[in-house]
Amino acid sequence: MKLFAQNQAKEAIRAAAEGELALHVWTGADRWPHAPQVFKATPLAGHLLGQSHLDLVRVAMDLGVHLPAIQNGGTRTQHIDLCGAPLRRAIRMCEGTAGLPQSPRHSAGEDRVGLETSPHRE
Repeated sequence: MKLFAQNQAKEAIRAAAEGELALHVWTGADRWPHAPQVFKATPLAGHLLGQSHLDLVRVAMDLGVHLPAIQNGGTRTQHIDLCGAPLRRAIRMCEGTAGLPQSPRHSAGEDRVGLETSPHRE
């Protein structure tokens, strides 16, 4: 799985279309009027993009999503929405596979993805 910042949506979609799992992380879900309540608790959200339904569901469940729902199924942008603890786990998974150093703030329970976000505590 590869991590993509808010301004890298096109790159994330392209990577997913080429067979990778892509994690596109963005802010503003808490301001989206139709967002489920769980997304309103945090400004940070993510799309787990991929072309394999099985891989998307498997990875989402491994991350702690209880009932993964594929959005935009059958398109280049099919994804599963992530927020909260599953999103933080996905970010850490990407950082670990990319060999990037873990932020000391992770141990404090804060998000850090090198994006334009406001860190918050769990």
